[in-house]
Amino acid sequence: MSGKPFAWGHEHFCAPDATKLYNREPERINTVGFPIELDANPVPATFCSVCLNWFDDPAHDHRGSEQRPPQKGTA
Repeated sequence: MSGKPFAWGHEHFCAPDATKLYNREPERINTVGFPIELDANPVPATFCSVCLNWFDDPAHDHRGSEQRPPQKGTA
């Protein structure tokens, strides 16, 4: 998922879902405060608490898709 994530009440949200919650649940502002826009994706990697899509950041991608140097003792 692209775009800057938001942290809000110990949860993370994508921008569209943070906007929807802001408009639909105004009492959330009184209980946990305003959403905070993050400069980068959360570390460790996490997902949006509403749409459940992962915040993808190639800098923190640990799926092993990059080339790795050979290990010592292998051909």
